[in-house]
Amino acid sequence: MKKAVYSLHAVLLCALALLVLLSAFSSCAAAGETSGSGETGAATPNDTASNDTASDDAEKPDLITVCAQNAWYTANNGYPGPLRGTLQSLLGEDGFTLDWSFGSDYGDHAAENAAWAQHIRVEIAAGGGPDLFLLTADMDYSTLLFPDVEKVMRSSVFLPLDSYFEKSETVSLDDHFAAVMDAGCTPEGRMVVPLLFTVPCIVIDRETDTVDPDTVDSWEALENCDDLPLLDALSGSTDFNYMRFGPLVDYDSETLLITEDRLAEYAAARRAFRLSLDERGYTSDVLDAARDGDPLREEYMVLDRLYLLEMSDLPHAMKLNPGRFVLIPQTDDTGGVTAGVTVYAAINRNAKNPERCFKVIEHFLGEKMQAAYEGNSSSTRDVGSMHAYYFGGLYGIPTGKNSKAAELFGDVLERVTDAQFMTDIANTARKALRYADDPQTGAAEAITTMKMMLAE
Repeated sequence: MKKAVYSLHAVLLCALALLVLLSAFSSCAAAGETSGSGETGAATPNDTASNDTASDDAEKPDLITVCAQNAWYTANNGYPGPLRGTLQSLLGEDGFTLDWSFGSDYGDHAAENAAWAQHIRVEIAAGGGPDLFLLTADMDYSTLLFPDVEKVMRSSVFLPLDSYFEKSETVSLDDHFAAVMDAGCTPEGRMVVPLLFTVPCIVIDRETDTVDPDTVDSWEALENCDDLPLLDALSGSTDFNYMRFGPLVDYDSETLLITEDRLAEYAAARRAFRLSLDERGYTSDVLDAARDGDPLREEYMVLDRLYLLEMSDLPHAMKLNPGRFVLIPQTDDTGGVTAGVTVYAAINRNAKNPERCFKVIEHFLGEKMQAAYEGNSSSTRDVGSMHAYYFGGLYGIPTGKNSKAAELFGDVLERVTDAQFMTDIANTARKALRYADDPQTGAAEAITTMKMMLAE
């Protein structure tokens, strides 16, 4: 019996020694890792901080790490890009470290983006990670750091910001569209701050279209018209039809709000509409030719009558021709409109200096940025040159009620009742509507996948 006990003790001692060795090895390996682009405000775009620099940075209480994604990567073009310049002016040249992804997934960047995103997630899971997140929410454009930010909002990743807004002397939430801003809220508080958003609309031209826009209040009301540019827009709208249902998930109760029958029904209706176009002789070639010859494109470079609210192309035409163009947003069953958040900010719950992080959020919500849409460009494409510069090419309109965008698109924005982020769950619903040759089977598969994603 004693021999068995001694043998057990020996085994335990060996196991303990092995664990110590493994722990030491893991620490050494972790010390050798570097993250993303890892540049400080004053560094060149492709520099990565050394271990000595990282150690020095840890001793700077005012230093914050900013995690940026997608089109923010214009800072990587070899010049002080708009985001870097903004951060430098707010935080000082040595007041931040900028860690960005590589932009779009096109070309060779997909693997780099995936590795970057996974590295950040591991840091967060270990109780670290960036202090401030400035992220986009376009599933098609690039790998998303948070494929379902709505689920992350209900975890322990983000810091509630209600008290910061209450104490802010420069930003009042009353000056911003509540339906959009509240997309970042959970029962715990305001976890994510939308910075830009959009609404898919179809543009009616009173001068060239036969449809009377005053009699149209939904996309479905346009399906029987004979205006080819409008039919072309409707036939190409499948990427945004999922927004027709409003919120797809109740994340607080972890239940889907969309049913298989409802998804299949609408997918079948969209497929029937596309088939009806062929029966009427409006083939894809005919619609393509109509789009290319659209007077609105030839005169004002508005490339498509399916228009996502932003401050290029159409706003210039609207300024020159007040009242000529009418925007019809996609509506849900109640006549409301769901907006899509395209850019958002959040602060890590473990941020070393959340006050400095919030200073950046205040800047992007402040009067200067909201008014930046005024611009002074003479370009026929852009009346928001200042805002386009500061945001580095990201699309969408600001959340402020007093911006130029709110003035131009007020008729649409006053109908917005909800807002959502593009998530992997929403993307699954979108694909079910986009590839709907067998609507019932596609809907069944989509709902199964969405339930699995929600349960993860």
